[in-house]
Amino acid sequence: MLLWLLHFTFWYIMYMIVYYKCSPRHIDPSSTAQRKGVTELPKCMCQIVHALYTCAYGYGYFLDWFSIETLYMARAGSTAFLFFDFIYTWRNYDRFKAISEFTEQYHSRPSKHTSAFLNTHHPGGVAFHHIITLLFLYGFRFGGTVTISGCVLFFQGELPVFFLQVFWLYCYYGLQDTTRVASLVSNLAVFTYFLCRIVMFLGYFLVAIFFPHMDFSSPVSWAFTGLLAVIFWFNWMWFEGLVKQNKEYFPGGYCAEDQIV
Repeated sequence: MLLWLLHFTFWYIMYMIVYYKCSPRHIDPSSTAQRKGVTELPKCMCQIVHALYTCAYGYGYFLDWFSIETLYMARAGSTAFLFFDFIYTWRNYDRFKAISEFTEQYHSRPSKHTSAFLNTHHPGGVAFHHIITLLFLYGFRFGGTVTISGCVLFFQGELPVFFLQVFWLYCYYGLQDTTRVASLVSNLAVFTYFLCRIVMFLGYFLVAIFFPHMDFSSPVSWAFTGLLAVIFWFNWMWFEGLVKQNKEYFPGGYCAEDQIV
């Protein structure tokens, strides 16, 4: 337990360091994305660090580089991130709303990419999502030999977060329409989101892991199943939004010569 607490504390401090080191010192006042994203940039960098952290362990375990015991300890780093993310979302929510309202009021041409990438979720929604994620991460209601499965799936499922946040950075700096790399990152975000958050969760975890070990006589198990269904519904809604907002970057829909301003 002491080692877990040390790991948790270390990573919480690391996220704080990344957050404050990456806080923007200067923004372009003519850029809607930067005015609205000023509170999101440091969180974006923390999410990139966390995504790299979880993917290293998740796919490293898949390749037999890490043991189950290592993954048990690695959960402390993700727990620290979830706590950190909630606290700073709560702290920045009112500030973000003020910046967003100012931007929409005084800028006649808001960025078409802000809805997906320049948005701070409501603290209540973040709390709900993170609590269910922690239950999932620690194997609630699917114990025994498959306790680690939720952790592995969560770690591997953070891969699309990396591409989403990198594309967010392209949008923040106004480069999303000027380079083919941004188009590639956008496509990878949509593809990996579908693979990790839809296919792997629905086809692998629920069918192969959760339901075979579920106690069907327990009301708690059914309640947790309902919460997982809500999370999956959110994932599906977000996936549909990603497809709609990024379809111009799909193969055949991008032309660098036409997009460069």
